[in-house]
Amino acid sequence: VELYRAWQQDHADGSTALVGHTGMGKSTLLAQLESHLGEPVLRHAVPTKLARPARVVSFLSELFGFSPKPSSEKELIRMIRKDPHKVVALDNCHNFFLRQVGGFEGWDTFLRVVNETCDQTFWYLAFNEPAWDFLENVSGRLITFRRVVRMRPWSERQIRRLIMRRMHRALYRTSFSDLVVAQVKEVDFTNELGRTSKGYFRVLWDYTGGNPLLACHFWLDSLVPHREHRLVQVHLFTEPDIARLEALDDDILFTLTAIPEHETLTPAQVSRVTNLPLDLCSFACRYCLEGGLLARHQESGRLRLSLRWQETVIRYLKRKYLLH
Repeated sequence: VELYRAWQQDHADGSTALVGHTGMGKSTLLAQLESHLGEPVLRHAVPTKLARPARVVSFLSELFGFSPKPSSEKELIRMIRKDPHKVVALDNCHNFFLRQVGGFEGWDTFLRVVNETCDQTFWYLAFNEPAWDFLENVSGRLITFRRVVRMRPWSERQIRRLIMRRMHRALYRTSFSDLVVAQVKEVDFTNELGRTSKGYFRVLWDYTGGNPLLACHFWLDSLVPHREHRLVQVHLFTEPDIARLEALDDDILFTLTAIPEHETLTPAQVSRVTNLPLDLCSFACRYCLEGGLLARHQESGRLRLSLRWQETVIRYLKRKYLLH
């Protein structure tokens, strides 16, 4: 909000990139912009891979509701500069590129449009973090958005409050008694439970890196039904077995690497960005999907890292120098 208020004064620095992993709240933040700013926001998500200039021009034309559509990038820029919409919020902006020869032409078009209009229109643009890191690397860290805001991890206290508030709304009670290793004489059991619950949330926060969506996922993995109605016991969640990643051959690892670099891909797109045969990529994607490493994106149906494996896979690929 402060960035937009400052832009209203001098119409400078009118593009902001929001960068974060899946589950860090980028989409939620964009959805709340209109209420925070107190004025209309033209909000949309880039629905599919738009790596060609003509497709980028067509998408942005439909976003602004231009009719007839502009026939060129220059005409699109001219029309946006005259458009009354002052704030645009775009999610999934990493969909403007594919890591292949010619796959950055749409990305370059999008950059030019934003930079040629950001004195008249304020752009909020959300990116998945591994894809953003890849774009920064290939561009020599010269991506020309005026400001980059990386989503900060939630604190341990915020994660705990979120989870317990949701449990309260669901009318469920929780017990950490199964996690108490041993009851020591003359030590109050209630105090011991309190220390145990704090220890659990510390482990949960550390393992998920303060990502609220991942924390909720592994919290649910920790719950065991109790015989008492609407009471659940909290156990330690099970971590993904990294030995499964160590056992993968190189072709499957290359396939797996391509997906977080783009957040979501189809097997055909994986084949194009890895230069591997389509049959091999289809098999690798199906193998990882059946093994739980990948999941289908709820809206697009494309493949993405599963929530359970997201942090483990990204850390492993970075350690192997496959991800930037």
